[in-house]
Amino acid sequence: MDATKALLVQDTRGGDHYTDTLKAAFAATLKNSPHAPELFTSPADPNEEGTTANTFRQITHLICDSRAETVFFAGRHTQLRQFINALGARGCTDRAFTVLTGDEGSYLGADAKLDRKALRSRLTVRYAALAHPDAWVPAEGGRSRPRAVPHGVRDLPRRHHPGYEAAAGAHGRAGDRGVRRDGDGRPRDPPGHPAGARHRRRPTWPPSGRR
Repeated sequence: MDATKALLVQDTRGGDHYTDTLKAAFAATLKNSPHAPELFTSPADPNEEGTTANTFRQITHLICDSRAETVFFAGRHTQLRQFINALGARGCTDRAFTVLTGDEGSYLGADAKLDRKALRSRLTVRYAALAHPDAWVPAEGGRSRPRAVPHGVRDLPRRHHPGYEAAAGAHGRAGDRGVRRDGDGRPRDPPGHPAGARHRRRPTWPPSGRR
């Protein structure tokens, strides 16, 4: 990944450790990017839709006018889904883009409001299994790449697989392993996390049980 062809889309709402961690890590990774961050402000409750979908439609126009090929997204999953849907309807579908984000990208597999067609419009979404600064590290020569964290970097599958969420293999490609869902179709909480942790999870290092 060439940092000079990447830009950051970030939430301006403060006080969210998950989002603040991503913003800090991504800003450090993209310090050589010629593109200024594109900003949005999520509602006080980031699970609400708010008006950010309109903001993302405007941002996609700016992305199409840029030389960017990679977009780092620092925000919660509701806004991420809105952003992906907006990119799916962008005016430059002849250009390929990759969106890199934190572990809440995994929640999109169960999001009925996600436009799956967007993922078939030369758009790839990749997310780190842990939203920790070490998930994205700069390399020499102004280039950056996702570094494998304990659970790897995963691609959001382009098609829905009922009962499972496709997970990545060792090299970040969609594999056969999956995340089990409860009977209502929602992702089951990861082992070791209390019920409902997916809605309030915060970055931790090292992960429980690993050193």
